[in-house]
Amino acid sequence: MISRYDGKQAEPAIAVQAITGVLEVKQTTWRIDGDQLRFQGYLKTDQYQGEVVVRYTINSEIEKEELLSTVPSFLSVEGELESPRSQTNYNQFDYQLYLKRQQITSIFQSRQLSTVQAPYSFFSREYPIDSLRQIIMTYCDRTFKQHTSSYIKALIFGDRRELSEDVTSAFKNLGIVHLLSISGLHVSLIIVIVDKLLTKMTVTRESNRLILLILLPVFGFAAGFGVSVFRAVIQTWVMCMSDLKKWSFSSLDCWSVAFVLALLINPTILFSIGFQLSYSMSFLIIFLSQLPIFTQSTKLKQFILLNFILFAASIPILSFHYYEFSVGVLLLNWLYIPFVSYLLMPGLLVLFFLSPVLSLIDGVFFIEQIVEMLLILMEKLTAIIDESLSLTFISGRLSATVIIAWIGLMVVALIVLESRKSSLYLISITAMLVILIYSNRFSPFGKIVMLDVGQGDSILIKEPYNRGNYLIDTGGTIQWGEKDDWQLRDNQFSLGSDVVLPVLKGFGINKLDAVIITHAHFDHYGALADIADEFPIDKLIINQFTYSNEAFKSELMNVTDQSIPIVIIDKNTQKNLPKNLKLIGDQWRDDANLNNQSMVLIGKYGKLIWLFTGDIEEKRESSILSEYPHLQADVLKVSHHGSATSTHAAFLEQVDPEYTLISVGGKNRFGHPDDGTISRLDEHNSVNYRTDTDGSILYTYTDNTWVNRWLNKKGSFKTIIK
Repeated sequence: MISRYDGKQAEPAIAVQAITGVLEVKQTTWRIDGDQLRFQGYLKTDQYQGEVVVRYTINSEIEKEELLSTVPSFLSVEGELESPRSQTNYNQFDYQLYLKRQQITSIFQSRQLSTVQAPYSFFSREYPIDSLRQIIMTYCDRTFKQHTSSYIKALIFGDRRELSEDVTSAFKNLGIVHLLSISGLHVSLIIVIVDKLLTKMTVTRESNRLILLILLPVFGFAAGFGVSVFRAVIQTWVMCMSDLKKWSFSSLDCWSVAFVLALLINPTILFSIGFQLSYSMSFLIIFLSQLPIFTQSTKLKQFILLNFILFAASIPILSFHYYEFSVGVLLLNWLYIPFVSYLLMPGLLVLFFLSPVLSLIDGVFFIEQIVEMLLILMEKLTAIIDESLSLTFISGRLSATVIIAWIGLMVVALIVLESRKSSLYLISITAMLVILIYSNRFSPFGKIVMLDVGQGDSILIKEPYNRGNYLIDTGGTIQWGEKDDWQLRDNQFSLGSDVVLPVLKGFGINKLDAVIITHAHFDHYGALADIADEFPIDKLIINQFTYSNEAFKSELMNVTDQSIPIVIIDKNTQKNLPKNLKLIGDQWRDDANLNNQSMVLIGKYGKLIWLFTGDIEEKRESSILSEYPHLQADVLKVSHHGSATSTHAAFLEQVDPEYTLISVGGKNRFGHPDDGTISRLDEHNSVNYRTDTDGSILYTYTDNTWVNRWLNKKGSFKTIIK
C-alpha cells in the first residue's frame, strides 16, 4: 500500500501575525549559538498571552557580546508569532508535539529586542525562581573555570547548555549519557552524602529527617525539578515524612506518590522518554531489591543482575524514541558509576558548597585542579572507548505488538528468576528477545519512502528480509552567502543527520548497500557527506556525467571515509545496480544540461513498476520515448520537482502512471510545481502526492506469498494509496 504520512505538514494553528510587546525571559533557557539567540519566555500582549519559544538572529559581533554578558529579565520585542512545524518524515523529531507537551504552541521570530524594566506577573510566577537558578549559574561562571563550571551546572543543577557537543555525543554513543545530567542517581548520591554528614554531626534521626524535608524542595527548585529530580526528591521527601509520622510507607508507596503527583501536574509527561526511563527503572530497582534471589546474592551478583534487567527493560523505550540503543551501558556502568559516585560528585559538591570558604584560603584552586584532572581523565577515556568500539545497535522503532511481547517476556523472566527454575528458561527467553530486536531489520515487509527533504530528492528502498537497502539521491540544502566565524553555529541543521538518518534508523536499517546519485545537482547529493560520516555505505553508484562534475568531486572530498567504492554505470554495466533496478540507457548526450544527464531507473517492487526520473526535462523525455516506445510504469517519480520543463503530455500519456509523486519544497523560490504540470497530472487522472503538502510518502509491500494471503484475508494490505 502507499500511504500518506499521518503527521503531514499542516497549516499553522495560529496564523503568522506581527506582535509588539513585553516578554518575560526564562533565564536558564537563554542560549546563544553563532548568530542565533534562543530562549523561552512569557509573552503577554493584546493579541497573545502565553509561553513561547523565541528565536532572534543577532546582527553583529558587538551585539552578540552584549547578549552574552548578561541575561535580562524582561525584553521589549517586535516580531512575528507562528506555529512550530510538525514532523513531515517518518521517525523525524516532532518539534511541534515536543513543545505542545510543554504547553507551548507558538514560536516568536523576533526582529528586534531591547532590555526593559517590568514587574513579574502573576501568570509567570515560576520565572522568579528560575532567575534565582540563573544567579547560581552566574556564580559558577564567575567562581570556577569554564570547564569545571559546566560540569557543576550539569551534574548538580541540571543545566547542560555548556557541555561540549563532542563529549555529550561520545557518552550517548556509549549509552551512559545519563551520567552527564542530574538524575535520580545524582540526587540519591547528594542525599546520602547529606545524610551521612548529619549523622557524623550526631544529629538525631528525627532532626535529620526534618532537615531533609526542608532541604529537598530547595534543592529540587535549584536543580530545575526535571523529571528524575522530581521523582527522587518527592520519593525521598515522602519517605522522610513517613519516618517522622510513623506511617510505615514502603519504598513502592513513596514511588507511587511521586508517580501520581507527576501525572497530576502534567499528564503529557507520560509520553516523555525521561519520565518513562526514570519511573520504569526506579520501579524495577525497588521490585528487584525485594526478591530473595537478589537479597541473598553477593554485591557483585546483585550489580550484574540489576544491570542486565535494567538494560533489557530500557530497550523498548530507547528503540521507540531513538531507534537504537548502546550495549555500552552493560560494559561501562561498573566503571563509570563508582567513578562518578565516589570521586567526581563528591569533588564537585565540595568545590561548590565550600567555595566561599575555600576562596578565603586559596583552597578553590587546589581542589579545582583535582576535579579538573578527574574531568579530563573521564573525557579522554570516553573518547578513546567511543573511537575504538562500536557499541550502538540500531533496532528501529519496535512496533506496539513487539513492545507488548517484550514486556510479557520480561515479566516471565522475573517470574522464572523468583522461582529459581532452570537456566534453560532464561536462555529461551533471551533468544526470543533477540529475535524481537531484529524484527525491524528482517521484516517481511519492504518499503519505498519518498522523504520530505524540502527542495530536493531522496528516495529510500528497503527490500524485505534485509535483502538490500538503497538510497536514490540524498537531498541537499543550499547555503546562501558566506558567514563570519562569530556567526557559525555549533548545532547547525543538517539534512543528512536530522532528517535522512532518523528515517533510516527508524526502519531498522543499519547500513546502506548502495547510494545512487542520479545527477550532479546539490539538491540531489548535498547530504551525502553527512550521511556517509555517520552511516556505513557499501558503494556509491553514479554515471559518467556525475563522475566528471567538478562540484560533485569537491563534495566527495568532504566525505571522511574515502574508502567507499565508486561505481560508474552505463547501459552495459547494469549488473552493479541493485537486483530489482534497471537503467534506462538511451543514447542522450548533453554536456550543458545537468538535469538531462540524470540517471533514469525502473524497477518492480511488490505489484507496482516504479520509474525514477531524476530531473530530466522534455528533450530527454522525448529521447527516452523514441528508444523505449512501450515504456510504462505504475508509479512515476515526477521529474524536476514538477517544473514546467518536465513531464510533457506525450511522456505522461505513454508512461501512463496510476500514481505520481512529486518531491518539492514548500513555498520554494522556483515556483515548483508548475500549475501546468499539475493540470496535466489531474487531466491524466493519476493519484498525485507531493511532499510539500503530504509530507513523506510510504509504499509498503511484501513478496512473501503466505504473508500476502494472510493479509488479504484480514483485508489490511492493499497496494493502493490510502
